Amino acid sequence: MQYFQSGKLRVIQIHETCSTGEAMFEKSKKEVQEILEGLIPPYRIVGRIVPNISTLDGMSVQMDLEKKTHACFEDFRGSVMCTYDVSTIEKTKRKAWMESLRQTHHTIIHATKFGQGGVLCPR
Repeated sequence: MQYFQSGKLRVIQIHETCSTGEAMFEKSKKEVQEILEGLIPPYRIVGRIVPNISTLDGMSVQMDLEKKTHACFEDFRGSVMCTYDVSTIEKTKRKAWMESLRQTHHTIIHATKFGQGGVLCPR
């Protein structure tokens, strides 16, 4: 409880409220600003900014954000652990989405069950 009270731990719930890719992207940019506001480096962020990645728009916006984050990651002064349930990723282009995710991450932790999985370092 002390971490919440001191501001060292914040939990931000992100809700799906937009119907178009463009609206999702604009909402996501505002949410990223809210998340980063007042953080003192080094900080750690765990999560994903687009809640519903089962649609083409949702996954497209998420990948755009991934690429923009990766492009400036050296100046980020923190770490980000992106969470993905592979079974919920948009199905028609899943293989391409997975390859793109692999390219925009430094390390991949694949956990199929509690206590099972592995670590991949694609670079």
